[in-house]
Amino acid sequence: MIVSTVSYNSGQAPDPRAAAMRRRISAEIPSRTGHRIIRELYEQFIAYARAYSDAVANYTPHDEPLTGVTIRASRAITYICDAITNGAAAARVILIEPGEPPTEFEALHDPADSKPFMPEPDPVCSEWDALGDRLEQSPALEAWVAVDDDIPASRWTPE
Repeated sequence: MIVSTVSYNSGQAPDPRAAAMRRRISAEIPSRTGHRIIRELYEQFIAYARAYSDAVANYTPHDEPLTGVTIRASRAITYICDAITNGAAAARVILIEPGEPPTEFEALHDPADSKPFMPEPDPVCSEWDALGDRLEQSPALEAWVAVDDDIPASRWTPE
C-alpha cells in the first residue's frame, strides 16, 4: 500500500472533487461510535480519504491505492453496519467462542488527526493481492456470484 504525501500547490485552487470529498469526511462520527474497532475503521477511512483528496490535484498512478483503500474502508464499515442492522451478525455470534476481555485499551485518538496505519508498503500485501486475484478468477467464485440472490440456501443445488 502506497500512501501519498502530495498536497496542493500553494497557488493552485483545490480540485472541486477533492474539496467535496473533504467536506464529506466527518471527524464527528468516530467520536460518537462506542465500539473501538469500528471507531478505528472510521479513523482509517478518514485518514485515507484525506490522503486521496490531497493527491487529486497532482494525481498519478502512484496514488491509485489511495482510491482503493478509501472505497474498501467505506465498504467495510457499510457491510458491518448492514450485518448488524439486518440481523446477520446476531445470528452468527452464537457460533463464536467468547474471548477474554482486553486488559489494555488503546487510547482514543483525535479523529481529526487520523493518520494512515500503514504509511509504507508491507511485503505481505503483494502476496495478499495475488491471492485475491486468484480468488476473483476462480470458476467456483464465478459460479457462486451467478446464483440468484432471491433463491434461499435451502433450495440451492450441489452444483
